[in-house]
Parts: sequence; C-alpha cells; structure tokens
Amino acid sequence: LKCGSKRDALRWGSTVPFLFALMLASSMLALDHASMGAIVVFRNIAPMVTILIEGVFQGSMQLDVCTIFSLLSILVGVWIYTRSDVSFSLVGFF
Repeated sequence: LKCGSKRDALRWGSTVPFLFALMLASSMLALDHASMGAIVVFRNIAPMVTILIEGVFQGSMQLDVCTIFSLLSILVGVWIYTRSDVSFSLVGFF
C-alpha cells in the first residue's frame, strides 16, 4: 500500500476522519425525524437525481439499455417498498 508523501497522509488524516464523524452524527440526528424506510428510499433514488444533475451540467449523456433498465428496476423496488410505509412524514427531509 503506497501512501504518497507524509504531507499527503497528514492532510488526509486531518480531514477525512472529521468529515466521516460529521456524516455519522448528522445521520443519527436525522433518524429522530425520519423513518429508516424513508432514508433507504431517498438513498436509492439518489442515482436518478445524480443523472439528472449530470445531464443538466454536462449537456449530453450516453445512457445504454442496461443503465435505463437498472434505474427502472430501482424505481419499481422503491415503489414496492413505499407501498407499505405508513409512517412517512416530510419533517426530517427539509
């Protein structure tokens, strides 16, 4: 495993652990307001939002049939999962 220089290792060690801890803390605080099912749904929808944003900023994108089929299968899975989620609320999302 090559680390690069000592300066690179120190720079990584001073930023990444702090940001990871911040991400974990914010996730735990979000669970007070949003159900775990809602978080899973929004996490699964994230690739579709990312593709839309990339399409806006990059102009043209090449999507093949496998990518479109994968995204549609994610949508079907999210739809099936949310049909049984009775505790949905918008409080924890904004």
